[in-house]
Amino acid sequence: QELEVAKKATIEKFSDLGFAVSNPIALEIGTPGHFYFRFPGQKPLVDVYGRVTYCEAHPERAGEFLTYFAFFGLGREALKEIRAYLG
Repeated sequence: QELEVAKKATIEKFSDLGFAVSNPIALEIGTPGHFYFRFPGQKPLVDVYGRVTYCEAHPERAGEFLTYFAFFGLGREALKEIRAYLG
């Protein structure tokens, strides 16, 4: 059986290719993640998978890291919601 653990994270940057979140620990490149979020003013919960592409010390918050994820396996509906938000 799989166990899925969730935590609230702040999305710092966002595009149709991926996003960056602040994190208290550095994550290795290639680490997968499963994310759920809702854009302001939109009802559906967007369910996406991402993989770490880059991780650096947070430029504004000591002791935190800015972790970049690229989407993978992105479904048509999730992409539609993302583009509607960005558009």
